[in-house]
Amino acid sequence: MEFVEEAAYRDAGASGALPGVILLAADKEGTFEYGKAMGRRSTKPEDAAKATEPDMVLAMAACTKLMTAIAVLQCVERGLFDLDEDIAQSFRTEENFITPSTLDATGNAVTLEGWDLVNGSTDCLGGGGVFGSAQDFLALMKAVLVEGPKLLKEKSY
Repeated sequence: MEFVEEAAYRDAGASGALPGVILLAADKEGTFEYGKAMGRRSTKPEDAAKATEPDMVLAMAACTKLMTAIAVLQCVERGLFDLDEDIAQSFRTEENFITPSTLDATGNAVTLEGWDLVNGSTDCLGGGGVFGSAQDFLALMKAVLVEGPKLLKEKSY
């Protein structure tokens, strides 16, 4: 059985709009897992005939932004972070230094409410510096959010 979304991704790959797509999903109970790879591995002519595979190594880039946004908002719900608080207070570092990403264009402190959780620099794993397969990424998400949600515990931030 093919889902409607699968057809859209397959068609986008066939048209050249996307080189390849890996779709993975799982529920937190571990009773449901879904995985499908489709399309070409690359737009480069030498790799165009190679199929996309779930275990191929990819740059994670922005893949962690959704998880980071969900985790931060869950912390807000639990009272661990305050939407109106300076984000430098919520995201402590060793020296608690202020970086350009914690200041707005006028030099004022940025709050969680004003911080762009989805499009900003919110990759919890360092973004473009992380490489792995989509299957590795799913295993990481399950480990962090299901098996041992250390990320969401008060002492982990």
